[in-house]
Amino acid sequence: MSAKERDFAKIVWDTLSRADIQKFIFYKNGILPYLPWAVAWQILMHHFPLSNYEFGKIHYYSNRTCEVSVTVTCKNGTETLTRNMTQPVYDDHYNSIINPTSAQINIAKMRCLAKCIAMFGLGINLYASTESGNLKHEEALTGEYQKFIDELSLLRTEEEVIAWYKNIRNIPNISKESIKNAITARNAKLAQLNNGFDNAAAH
Repeated sequence: MSAKERDFAKIVWDTLSRADIQKFIFYKNGILPYLPWAVAWQILMHHFPLSNYEFGKIHYYSNRTCEVSVTVTCKNGTETLTRNMTQPVYDDHYNSIINPTSAQINIAKMRCLAKCIAMFGLGINLYASTESGNLKHEEALTGEYQKFIDELSLLRTEEEVIAWYKNIRNIPNISKESIKNAITARNAKLAQLNNGFDNAAAH
């Protein structure tokens, strides 16, 4: 690595590791913290808008489980910095899934993307705190959270968010945990709409 490359790597790390992400942090079961992939990508693009990512080929194992991978390149003009990450396809209990569906593979890919972005410094402390607390797993993004986040990312007004939440509440036999997840997702989206994304991402 050349001196110029080291300097750019330091700029990227210093910029992203210092980003204020507190209002965007979600918690699985009230314990495990994580930064949603959509927010991570927004913040990365806010600071380095030429950045891009590319998923690798899915690697299948003999036991019919599989692993996904991604390469993220952070760019600023002609300067680039690349990081790679892999991620097994697992369920909400962190067990590798045998013969996963396309939806399960897609969730794993986005989890992998969030982890790879963390390697540039964004939200890396969340993974560090997970390990220091002797928790079982470093990744906390669940399929249900991902579904809520994806749905809310398409909404642009408070009225739309409130209507979305009412629809969730009206789902027959919905669990208390799902309601809690929906409330957390709703509040995070409302905070983004009320406070403005740019003010939070620029710190």
